[in-house]
Amino acid sequence: TQFMNGVSRAVKEAGLPAPELHFMLEPPQDQEQLLPETKAALSDLITRYDGILCTVDHVAYTLIQFAVSCGVRVPEDLLVSAEGDTPWCSRFGINITTMSLMADQLCTRAFEILEEGGIHHEKIVPDIIYRQSTNR
Repeated sequence: TQFMNGVSRAVKEAGLPAPELHFMLEPPQDQEQLLPETKAALSDLITRYDGILCTVDHVAYTLIQFAVSCGVRVPEDLLVSAEGDTPWCSRFGINITTMSLMADQLCTRAFEILEEGGIHHEKIVPDIIYRQSTNR
């Protein structure tokens, strides 16, 4: 995805190793309903890393819920951030740091470009909204 391409480019520029990619194959849900193989994969992630970047907010929510149920403290033991700035980020005990997709601004500008009759590329700089999940 474009998001992971950006992450890979940023860590390379910082001189860090490329991030490992992990995929959640079932829709995020309450941790009591997770399949055993998903629980095993999440358990591995929360013990191997001190920070996890999720590509969508609801995955970060599920990850945090699972980590806390295993006694892992967020953000003290594990930093978690995501992308989207959806309600998943701010409607439970640990609010999630996220990158806003700037949907209103993006859509407004897209229509303006269409009305101008032009087709061109334009960068819209997203907001990073810092919340509790990365606040050490």
